[in-house]
Amino acid sequence: MKINRTFCIDYDLAQKLRNKPNQSQIVCKAVRRYLANMTEIDETDISTNRLLYELLQRKDLPKSIRLLISDHLTSS
Repeated sequence: MKINRTFCIDYDLAQKLRNKPNQSQIVCKAVRRYLANMTEIDETDISTNRLLYELLQRKDLPKSIRLLISDHLTSS
């Protein structure tokens, strides 16, 4: 099923899209790809201290690394 919607896009994108065949399909693919990536975790969105804290919770973490992480977290 298809539905027509009106959205605003940047002028330069509209110019690049203007001469392409099947513009709707290109937009659908781009939106689907964007939405699919939203469920993935981007490591750059998580602070280093949070990542270290989560790593510290692991049971299989070697003691030497555990001490280094603990030291870093308490000194931050």
